[in-house]
Amino acid sequence: MDTSAKIWKAIVTLYGSKTTSKLMFYRWTLHSQRKGELSMKDFLVKIKGCCDHLASYGEIISEHEHITAILNGLSPDYESIITIVTSSQLPYTVQGVTSMLFDAEARQQLVNTEISSSTNMVSHQSSDSTVLLLHPGSLLLSLNGVHQVPVPSPGAAPTPSQAYIATSETVSDNS
Repeated sequence: MDTSAKIWKAIVTLYGSKTTSKLMFYRWTLHSQRKGELSMKDFLVKIKGCCDHLASYGEIISEHEHITAILNGLSPDYESIITIVTSSQLPYTVQGVTSMLFDAEARQQLVNTEISSSTNMVSHQSSDSTVLLLHPGSLLLSLNGVHQVPVPSPGAAPTPSQAYIATSETVSDNS
């Protein structure tokens, strides 16, 4: 009996420390995950994988800790969702937070696509035209350079920003 107790103690000592180091590693990994350039799906899969590894070692991660790890890994782009979840009187589930994040990512992709389409429209103007942007109280900006133009005085009533397309027919070169 004395011999088997020593063997068991040696096994616990040998493998117990490895288990502790793995637990520490997976817990650190869980709380240090960052979304960065990952898709939301890939980010959430990484978080879930850490939780699953911890569970396989007997460390069950609560919904609260799981959600905290997710929220802490998000960029400022998701600040509105972080605020909603953290200020809620009722606790959210992992599934509820996940759904909100997928919806937010889809919305961001839609907005980015619309912005990209608008940019492409401007960049595909004919080569003999220049797009000029005038912001109140600033210089006239063109895709071909910056040009000084008369601007309203600081006390003048604000006017909306304007965009002009200058073509060879509408602009004369006085140089």
